[in-house]
Amino acid sequence: MKHQDILADCVISQAPRLLTSLDRNITSNTYGCFDRTYWQYKTVDFPGARSQEAALTLALLYTSKTKPNPYHGNELVKEWIRAALEFWCAIQERGTFNEWYPHERSFVATAFTTYAISETLLVLPELRTPRLLACLKASGDWLLRHDERRVFNQESGCVAALYNLFLLTDDTRYRQGAERKVGFIVGHQNEEGWWYEYEGPDIGYLSLMIDYLSKYYKKSGDVRVRDALKRAIRFISFFVHPDGTAGGEYASRNTEYLIPGGFFRMARESEDAAAIARSITENIAKGQGIFPATLDDRYLTYISYNWLQAALEPAPSAAGRLPCNIGEVSAEFPAAGIAVRGTPAFYLIANGKKGGAFMLFSKKAKLKMVETGIVLLTRNGPYSNGRISAGNALSIEGDTVRVDAKFFRVTSHRMDSRKLLAIRAFQNTLGRSETLARLVKSKLRDMLISKRTEGVGQLKREITIGDSVRIVDTVTLVPGTSEVVLNSKFAELYVPSSQYFQTPELQNERIRIPVTGKDITIVRSIGSDGRVTVTDNR
Repeated sequence: MKHQDILADCVISQAPRLLTSLDRNITSNTYGCFDRTYWQYKTVDFPGARSQEAALTLALLYTSKTKPNPYHGNELVKEWIRAALEFWCAIQERGTFNEWYPHERSFVATAFTTYAISETLLVLPELRTPRLLACLKASGDWLLRHDERRVFNQESGCVAALYNLFLLTDDTRYRQGAERKVGFIVGHQNEEGWWYEYEGPDIGYLSLMIDYLSKYYKKSGDVRVRDALKRAIRFISFFVHPDGTAGGEYASRNTEYLIPGGFFRMARESEDAAAIARSITENIAKGQGIFPATLDDRYLTYISYNWLQAALEPAPSAAGRLPCNIGEVSAEFPAAGIAVRGTPAFYLIANGKKGGAFMLFSKKAKLKMVETGIVLLTRNGPYSNGRISAGNALSIEGDTVRVDAKFFRVTSHRMDSRKLLAIRAFQNTLGRSETLARLVKSKLRDMLISKRTEGVGQLKREITIGDSVRIVDTVTLVPGTSEVVLNSKFAELYVPSSQYFQTPELQNERIRIPVTGKDITIVRSIGSDGRVTVTDNR
């Protein structure tokens, strides 16, 4: 089957689920809304604007000639697209949009929905109206006045949106704004090829940046972006795994998806991109990896159009091999704190800055071992070393990776009625101030994502890879520890687009060791047959 058919079919098969999220009732005052929690369940008091990005998915389905595609050329589908565009206009607030709470003035929602709506009008120019163009210009003007200096992927979406507005309006302010933001993005790319996503590189978000920057590059021909894309694609190629999965707990935000479009767009200019594109197609055909069928309903409305856009690109060449498919690999990324080691039998990725979080693959036995961090269960709650910290250290000597790390209290936050009432009261009063709203959002990011606390206890880890793998962990326990848990995959940070299930997770058998308060040394030996033995000094 052609790659175009594979990529298109993975979205077409989910179109009924996508359309279930759409209010298709022409008598409804939310006609065209893609946020089902708002218009159908009525469990939230505002619609999340990013759901309206699904208008672009419908536009691509409407124009796609892939067969079978019952949505191609269907006039009712076109009417629903028009309704979705109009609803997007209706929920605009002074050029901005909300994603998570009222009056949020979300940069990400404004940037990415502006891209999706403007791209829809480029795909279906007959849907352009003065009202839609006025709303797009209001968003574009707001984006010109604002910058996102903390989360680079959001600026990449902004670049693509602004350049689209230039194409729609011929207003050079938008092209110049895109070029200015590109200069900032390229100037802040780490020399290893990645951009910061809360303390370090993240694979899923990096693939998203590659996708949106390649959209801009394809339309603008800006050579600054081409060279940056090649560096980013080379970096990300080391984090596509032998089983076809990608990313995960060793990266800053734990994401495990690959947005496909950028790799297909760059496949004629980068052998690494061609290899990744082929891997994505092969895994979708096998039902592996994260693709539209794996996404929850919310993110299906956000990003499913990316697979259809990838289907519009030429087939990648047969050139290029992924590092995980090469017998011997040794790569170090000191700024990221990540070491990659590959042998004919194993593939290892370990992040010293994240306390030694790792993924280990036994190629022959098809074993996948994942550890976000060792978990210490104590009378005061759980602790783990799986957090990025400046106090963690990584050193490499030959085939041995050494990590020195601390343990941190694992905390989680849940919404309750009092918090919800307080947030709504603030957002509907003082939160209407843009300055205060941005300050509160920054504080929420610090609390939920960039957690900075003092570490306790200690972990000294040595991972030696050869014909077999040996992991030696010497743990100075936190007082009150009753149990040590190994091979634990979890996400402490708040990352909406993480924690999607993939079947290889079933291979990751947890190891639980009761302790009596004494420090402990644990040795794990993994043979090329995938057999794991565990010993300790109790």
